[in-house]
Amino acid sequence: MTKLAFAVMAAMLGFSAAASAQPAGSVRQACAADMQKFCPGKAGAELHDCLISNVSSMTQECGTAIANARSAMKEFQQACGPDIQQYCGSQAAGAQRRQCITANRAQFSQPCQSALAARRGGGTAPAQ
Repeated sequence: MTKLAFAVMAAMLGFSAAASAQPAGSVRQACAADMQKFCPGKAGAELHDCLISNVSSMTQECGTAIANARSAMKEFQQACGPDIQQYCGSQAAGAQRRQCITANRAQFSQPCQSALAARRGGGTAPAQ
């Protein structure tokens, strides 16, 4: 998986670039017990990998939340991947890339701007 694809996937699953980050939103809620059972003490990319590798053993609710997050990630990547790569591909993932996305958002395609607006909900650009 390319670095950009992983960064977009991480954003969609709600991971930040920080090592101590935890998944956000519906995945965190739906998978809380499964994360404790299968992935205790894991965070960031390590937690993501653990969730994906154990998804077949997790509750249906958690599996559905992960599948929905992955589907949303694919849609976001299709809408924004080319724009992020073109304008911010040279920036390191994390704060630098988020700042670049914010600074260049007006240059992004309309589908990407719409996807960013949907993800932001009035907040900051998604973690990349």
